Parts: sequence; structure tokens; C-alpha cells
Amino acid sequence: MLTAVIRKKVDIFTQTQDLPNTQDTNRSNIEFRLNQIEAELENSKKYNIKETAALSIITYGVCSSIFLAIGNDSPLLNAFIPTTGFVISTFVKDKIFNLFQRAKNCLNCFRSSNKQESDIEQIV
Repeated sequence: MLTAVIRKKVDIFTQTQDLPNTQDTNRSNIEFRLNQIEAELENSKKYNIKETAALSIITYGVCSSIFLAIGNDSPLLNAFIPTTGFVISTFVKDKIFNLFQRAKNCLNCFRSSNKQESDIEQIV
């Protein structure tokens, strides 16, 4: 989704260039950089999944140890609950953040439209 927005802006940017001789080189330069960014994003996603898996195993081990130390009846089974919560929160975090940003943008848009209406009422 992010790369689609960037590609759209690249198209708009290259269409509004005043120098026709350098337009093709600018576009190819920008597309090359965009492809590099896309590759880095894919690598970071793979790394995040590996990192989350490693942290989940560590979380399970720590929780199991704590439950065993306090004398829980089934520490290995009960350690799945906090580990599952960690994994779910990690994967849902970005979606919740995007939802929060959309709500914030909507609220800012609503505030600016109300401000414009109040400015019009003051003028009249």
C-alpha cells in the first residue's frame, strides 16, 4: 500500500518536471530507489517475523520458569497464555496503529471543516 502511494507520487513528480531532457533519467533514478526501498521493506518484514518467533520462544521459556517456580499446577500449559498474548499484540500492533492514525486524521479533518464554517459565520 505504501509503495503504491509512493509510485503515484513519483508519476505525478515526473510528469510535472520542467526539464524534458532529464525527465527520463530522474524517473529511472527514482524507480531504482523505489525498488531498493521495496526490497528493504520485504527484508525487514522477514526479519520481524524471525524476531517475533525468537521472542515468543524466550517469552514461553521465561513464563514457564516463573510458573514452575511459584508452584503452578501446569506451568508448561499455562505459559501459552502470555506467549499467545505477546504474539497477537505484535501482529495486530500495526493494524491498530493505522486505525488510530485514520481516526486522528478524520478528527483533524472534522475540526478543520468546523473551523472553516465558524470563519464563514464570523464573516457573515
